[in-house]
Amino acid sequence: MSFSATSSIALGGGSPDSSAAKITSKRPKYSRFTQQELPACKPILTPKWVILTFLLSGVVFIPLGAICLFASQGVIEIIDRYDTDCIPLSSRDNKVRFIQGIEDKRCNRTITVTKTMKNPVYVYYQLENYYQNHRRYVKSRQDGQLRSAKDENDVKSCAPEDTVGGEPIVPCGLVAWSLFNDTYDFTRNNQKLSVNKKDISWKSDRDSKFGKNVFPKNFQKGSPIGGKSLDPKIPLSEQEDLIVWMRTAALPIFRKLYGKIDTDLEAGDTIKVLLQNNYNTYSFNGKKKLVLSTTSWLGGRNDFLGIAYLTVGSICLSLAVFFSVLYLAKPRQLGDPSYLSWNRSPGGGR
Repeated sequence: MSFSATSSIALGGGSPDSSAAKITSKRPKYSRFTQQELPACKPILTPKWVILTFLLSGVVFIPLGAICLFASQGVIEIIDRYDTDCIPLSSRDNKVRFIQGIEDKRCNRTITVTKTMKNPVYVYYQLENYYQNHRRYVKSRQDGQLRSAKDENDVKSCAPEDTVGGEPIVPCGLVAWSLFNDTYDFTRNNQKLSVNKKDISWKSDRDSKFGKNVFPKNFQKGSPIGGKSLDPKIPLSEQEDLIVWMRTAALPIFRKLYGKIDTDLEAGDTIKVLLQNNYNTYSFNGKKKLVLSTTSWLGGRNDFLGIAYLTVGSICLSLAVFFSVLYLAKPRQLGDPSYLSWNRSPGGGR
């Protein structure tokens, strides 16, 4: 090494490689954004602003709640519970044995229309104490099999309703197996009221979730039989009772659409219902109800939304009045430092 290079290192110049390296910094490039120097709005909640906010909320929510409640009250519903009445008196001590037996399950019911019901009149079946949201029940299905015929052998998540005699069940799983199978026939003045069962399911379900080339296979061929059978000649995309049932409910009390009556029902009309009481809800103390209902622009009858708006609006108005009285009776200067804890006397006075 030459003398000049050695002396350069000794004097602290470092090697040529180290001197070429630059020291990097993690310090961000200065800007008003990174240093949080942009203009900002810092609202101060003065008493006037608080009172005005609560007052405005009350003025908005109370009329909105009244409108929603009025719309809900305009919906006409007829509810008929039939699970107990459709069991013969001699069999009511053992309802499960009756529903699983071969006895005739036909049952006649009479419904009186109290107010005029404009068409379409929606026909629902309502089940109670039925937990469709149970984890094992919800997972016992195979959505791929419902969409495509090439996946009919994919039944790994469908146990115990996956195969019968070594052949795959289509549609497989407990959800499909337990398909509701009570039926309703309506007559008025000895004239049959037809029930329209077309387009009772979601269009997105028919088009995307259930295949047009997927047909039932080996369905309800095992033992025990869970519910309704399916026509093996009709594709799943047209089996709308199944499509409605497969959209599982989140709560143990739920309704599902059975069909629509496209005829007005006048006040005082007597509706005769011939139903087949086939579905077993007696094993778990469930309830079955037949529901006839109209709708409004808000949907079916549900008073909760209107009551919620009225409750919140009333609370806001009450708080606005309370803070107004408090502000007028005992005004307080904004930013008064005497209210700070360290400016108060130990005795609690100012």
